[in-house]
Amino acid sequence: MKQNKSGHNKHSVSQNKNQKKTNIKTKDDEKLEDKFSIFRLDKLFHFSHVPVKWELIDYLLLSFITIISFTTHLLTIGEPSQVVFDEVYFGNFTNNYHRGEYYFDIHPPLGKLLLYAGSLISRYQPYEVYSKIGAPLNKTEVTKLRIWPASAGAIRAPVLYIFLKLLDVSPVWCFTASFMISLDNALLVESRMILIDAFLSMFALVTLALTAFMTRHPKHVYLMAVLSGLAAGATVSIKFTGAGVALTLVIAYFMSYPFSDAFILSFISGISGLFLFFIQFPIHFALLPHPGTGCPFHPSSFCRGLERGEKFPTIPLTSYLLKTMLKSNLAINVQHSYASKWWQWPFMLGRGTYLWVDKDRQLWCVGSPAVWYSGLLGLIVWIFRTILKADTRKTLFMILGYLISYLPFMNIKRVMWNYHYFIPLLYSISMGAIAANSIKSNAYIVPALLCAAAAACYVIYFPLTYGTPLPYDKYLKIMFKCWRY
Repeated sequence: MKQNKSGHNKHSVSQNKNQKKTNIKTKDDEKLEDKFSIFRLDKLFHFSHVPVKWELIDYLLLSFITIISFTTHLLTIGEPSQVVFDEVYFGNFTNNYHRGEYYFDIHPPLGKLLLYAGSLISRYQPYEVYSKIGAPLNKTEVTKLRIWPASAGAIRAPVLYIFLKLLDVSPVWCFTASFMISLDNALLVESRMILIDAFLSMFALVTLALTAFMTRHPKHVYLMAVLSGLAAGATVSIKFTGAGVALTLVIAYFMSYPFSDAFILSFISGISGLFLFFIQFPIHFALLPHPGTGCPFHPSSFCRGLERGEKFPTIPLTSYLLKTMLKSNLAINVQHSYASKWWQWPFMLGRGTYLWVDKDRQLWCVGSPAVWYSGLLGLIVWIFRTILKADTRKTLFMILGYLISYLPFMNIKRVMWNYHYFIPLLYSISMGAIAANSIKSNAYIVPALLCAAAAACYVIYFPLTYGTPLPYDKYLKIMFKCWRY
C-alpha cells in the first residue's frame, strides 16, 4: 500500500509539474501576445468586461446636460420665420413626400424620410413655399419641421457623455465635453434648420457609443452588433460621408476579437446596416408615385411611366438612383463664396457658411473658438501621445476614427463647407476629454475654465446662432477676417 501510495504521489507530482510547465509562458510568448494585443479593442480601451459603474453624480450631470442641450437647440426655434440656406431644398423635399411628387437629391433618402415622419407626427401642413432664401414662412408650420433636426442635435450631448463614460472618463470631463458641444455655434445653427446634418452626427455618435457598450457587456455582443450595424447604416443613409463611421465599426471588431469572431460580428453588423440602407429606397419610391422635379434625372420612360401610374422594379431603380446620386455628387464643381478647404477646418481659417440675412439680423455657421480650438488642442495632444507611445492602444483607435472621417475630404474636388468637419470635430473633442482625464492636479480648474470659455463664446456668438439683431460694428468685432466675404 505504501509503495502504491508513494508511486501514486510521485505520479501526481510529476503530472502537476508537467501541467505547470504547460501553463508557464515564455518571454517569447509574452512578447507575441503583447505585439498583437494592440489590435484588441477591449485592451485598447483598458476595459474589463465589467459593466461601467454609474454613480449619482453621473445621473445628475447627464440630466443637466440633456436639459441644457435641448434648451440651446430649441430656443426660439421658429425664428427666423423665413427660408434659411438649404431649407430651400429640404423644406420642398418634405412637401414632395406629402404630395407624392418625385424629387431627386444627391444624398440617400433617410434624412428626408425622418423629416417627413416628423412632419406627420407634428401635423405639419405642406403649404409653405420654400422658393428662395429669405422667403417668408408661417412660424408655426416651420417650427413643426425644425424641431426634429434640432432634437437630433440636442441628443448628441448626452450620447457623447455616455460614450465617454463607457471609456472610463470621469464625470467632470464627460460633462465638460458634452457641455461644449451643446453650446457650439456651428453645431447649433446647422441643427436648428430644416437640414439633415444633425441626424448624421447624431447617428455617428450613437454608433460609437454602442460599440463601446459592446466591450463592456459581452453577454449582449450579438444584440449590440445588430444595433451598431443599424446605427452605422443609418449614418451612411443620411449622407455617404457617414461611410467612415461604418468602416471604423468594422475596424473596431478586428481590433477586439480573433479573426473568425470579428468576421461574424462584421457580417451581422453589415447585414443589419445594409438592410436599413436598402429598405429606405422602396419606402422612398412608394411615397413618390407622381411625376415631379426629379424626373429629368431618370430616363424619359420613367417619367412617362409615373404619369401612367406604372410600378417599377425596386432593385434596378435603386441601382440607377445610386449611380446617379454618386455621379451628380462628384460633378458639383461650381465654386461658392461660402466654401472652404478641408485643411482650413481644424484651424478655423476658412470662410464661415453664410446662412441668412435680414437687415441687421444674420445667421452664420461658424464654430465657437473655445470649442474648435479645444478640439484642435486635443488632437495635437493625441498626436504626441502616439509619438511617445503613451496609452498606444486607445490612441490608435481614436486617431483611426478621426482620420477615416476626415482625410477622405482631401480627394473630394467638389465644393465643401465647414460643416463637413462636424464628425471629425466630435472625435477631436472626445480625444481631448480622454487625454485631459489623466490630469490629477487641479482636476476641476481646467474643466471649469473650458466651460466658462465655451459659455462666453456662446453669449458672444448668440446673435449669429439665433438671428437676433447685431449692429454692423459689433459684427466686425466678433467675426474673424477670414470668415467674412
